[in-house]
Amino acid sequence: MESMLAPGRGARKEQGGSRSAADDTMPGAGTIVWGPDAPLDPDAATTAGLLAADPDSARPRPRRTPPAAAVVPLAIEHVAIVACDGSRCIFPDSTVLVNAQGVIERIGESDALDPYIPREYRRIPGRGRFLMPGLVNLHAHGFSDGALGAFGGPKVRAFHAFRHSFLGRTARARRDLDFARSMMAEQLAAGVTTVRTGGDMGYEMVALRDAVNAREMVGPRIVASGPTIGTPHGRRTSRRMLDASTLEAARDSCRRNIEAGVNCLSLSITADAGDDIDVSELSHVQMTERQIRAVCAEAHRRGLLVAARCLSSQAVHTALLAGADIVEHGAALDRESLRLLRRNPLSLRGWSALVPMLFEAQTRATLPQSELGQSDAARANARLVCDGVAKGVRQADLADVAIGVGTDSGVTFMPQYAMWRELDALVRFGGLTRAQALHCATLQGARILGIERVTGSIEEGKYADLVMLEGNPLRHLRELESPTLVVARGVALWKPRPRRLPELDRMLDVI
Repeated sequence: MESMLAPGRGARKEQGGSRSAADDTMPGAGTIVWGPDAPLDPDAATTAGLLAADPDSARPRPRRTPPAAAVVPLAIEHVAIVACDGSRCIFPDSTVLVNAQGVIERIGESDALDPYIPREYRRIPGRGRFLMPGLVNLHAHGFSDGALGAFGGPKVRAFHAFRHSFLGRTARARRDLDFARSMMAEQLAAGVTTVRTGGDMGYEMVALRDAVNAREMVGPRIVASGPTIGTPHGRRTSRRMLDASTLEAARDSCRRNIEAGVNCLSLSITADAGDDIDVSELSHVQMTERQIRAVCAEAHRRGLLVAARCLSSQAVHTALLAGADIVEHGAALDRESLRLLRRNPLSLRGWSALVPMLFEAQTRATLPQSELGQSDAARANARLVCDGVAKGVRQADLADVAIGVGTDSGVTFMPQYAMWRELDALVRFGGLTRAQALHCATLQGARILGIERVTGSIEEGKYADLVMLEGNPLRHLRELESPTLVVARGVALWKPRPRRLPELDRMLDVI
C-alpha cells in the first residue's frame, strides 16, 4: 500500500476533521457527475430503457443508442484512504486523481498533489470522509428485488408457472432485461462496482455486461453466468435451470451458455436450504462427479471459471474433486476439501475459493417461519445449513483459504443493497475481523474472478472503482449502507440512494 503514496509516506491512524464548505456546492443526491457543468439526471442514465429483448433470440438486442457514459476527470481531495488489504491501515489526508479514461493516475498526500491538479478536473471534497475500493459481490441475481414472496410459497410457484406459459415465454425476455437493469443500478448505488451473477433467467446479464463495457450505460462490472446448470429433479426452482441429468446433457448445457456469451458457469448440485425435504436428503449430491468434471473441463478449455452451489460437506468435496473453481453458499469443510481449496490441480488456476452466504443462511434459520412460509422440515434444514456455513468460514480462515463475499441478492428477503449485512455476518458469525471482511469484499473478490490487475484496490493504473463513506468502515460496517460517492470505472455517482424496502429492513435488523 505504501507504494501507491508519495515517497517516504507510511500508514498512519486516521485523523478527524470537519468537511469544508465546498460540500455545499456539490451536485444533489443521486446525481451522476458526467460533465463539468451540467450533471445528468441519474434516472435517465441508470434506469432508462437502453435495450430491448428479442424473444426469438438467446440474447437481448439493443433498442436504441443511449447517452455515452462519458468520464469526467476527478480529483478526490483530502480523503482518508482505507487500504482494505486485510490490515487496519488508513492513509489520511490523501488525494486521488482519476483521468478521462476512468483510470487512477496519481495518489499522494493532498498538500503535495493539490497544487498540480489540472483545472479541468472536477474536485470532490473528501475531508472527514473515507475512501475505499468498490465492493465485489460474487453472487447476486437480477431477477428480483428480494421481496418477491415466501420460500416455496404460492407467489413463487405462480411466478414460475407463468414464466413457462406461452405468454410468459413471449414476455419474459423483455421483463428479465428491464428488471435486471434496475437491479444492477441498485447494486451500484450500494457501492458494488463488480457483480458476478449466480444464475440468471436467461442471457439478460450478458446483454447488460456488454452495454456497460461499451459505456452505453452506467452500471457495475458484470461477470455473467447465464442460467444455472442442474438436474431437473433437483431444486424446487429447477425450471429455470439448464439440464444436467446426463453426462451429455451437462456438456450441452455448458456449451449453450458459452455460445450465448457467458464469462462464468454456475452449477447447482444440492437441494435448497428452504426445500421441504427430509434433513437426510440435504446432503445428497444431485450431480455426479463425472457430470461436474465434464462441465468444468469444457469451461476451463474456454478459460471460464465454474462456481458450484454446495450446501453439504459431501457436495463441497465432490465439486472440488471435479475441478470447481468456486464453491458457494458453503458447509463445514473436511481436511481434504481444505487441501483442495488451497491447491486444486483440476481447477482453472490451480486453487479454488469459498464464497459463503452467511447472512442469507441466518435469515432462513432465524426469521419467523410464518414470514418465510417455512415448514418444520425446511426450518430444520436451514438451521443445519446455517451452522455448517459458519463453521466452514471459520475453518477456511484458519486454513488460509481464499474467501469471497456473495449475498445471493434477489432471493426472497435478500435485497440488492444488503452487501454490508453479509460483511457484518462474516464478522459476527464467521469470526472474521472487519478488516478481513473488507479485504474479502474487495481485492480478494477481484482475485477470485481473475481481475485483480484492473480493480479491487486503490492503486495507480487500476480503474477507479471507488466508494466514499461518511464514517470509517473499519469501525462500523454499516457505514457502507449509505455511500456518499460511488465511482464505477471513473463515472461518479454522488449520494446514490437505492430503493429500500423499509419493512424488510426492519425484519433484517433483528438478526
